Amino acid sequence: QGELECTPVFVNHSQSEARAMADRMAVMASVGIRQVGTPSDIFHRPANVFVANFIGSTPMNLLPARVTSTTAGTYLVLGDVRLPVPSMAAGLLRDDEEVLLGSRPEYTDLSEQERPDSLPGTVAVVENRGAAAQVSGDIGELTVTAVVPDAEEPRSRTPAWRTPHNARAARDPRRPRPRPRQPPRLR
Repeated sequence: QGELECTPVFVNHSQSEARAMADRMAVMASVGIRQVGTPSDIFHRPANVFVANFIGSTPMNLLPARVTSTTAGTYLVLGDVRLPVPSMAAGLLRDDEEVLLGSRPEYTDLSEQERPDSLPGTVAVVENRGAAAQVSGDIGELTVTAVVPDAEEPRSRTPAWRTPHNARAARDPRRPRPRPRQPPRLR
C-alpha cells in the first residue's frame, strides 16, 4: 500500500486468507457490510451474531443467558450455572435481561475435573485436527466447543467442564430490547 500510494480492495471468499492479508477488512453479507475493522478486532470483538459465527475456523459459542444481580455481584445464569459477567460488559447489562454469552472455542478451557465458574456437560464429539482437537460437548440442549492440544482430548461420553475466557456478552438479537420509560409529554 505504501509503495503504490493507494488502497487496494481485494474481494475474497476465504475469511482465513482475508485475515492473513488484510490491514483492515469488511465482513459482508447479502444485506451489506456487517463489520469493518482490523482482522484482530473482528475476531476478538465481533459486532453481531453473523460476524461471530462467520469469522474463525470454528464458530463462536453463543449461549443464551439471563443477567442476575445479587449483593455479591452480577452474573450470567445459564440453566443451573452462574458465571461472572465478562469484564467488557460490566455495568452495561440490566438485571433480568436476556443476553448471549460468546466464547471462542480457542479460548474455552476444558477440564475433566469439576471447576468453579465452569459449564458442566458431557463430551459428545472429539475431532482430531492434527496439533489440536476440537471437542464438542452437550450442556443440556446446548452444544459448546473447545479446542484442546493434541493428546489432551477427553474420551467421548465423559463428563467435562468448560470455562470460557475472553468471553463477550451481547444483548440477544432474538429478544426485543426494553425501551426506557418516556416522561409524559407536555401539551
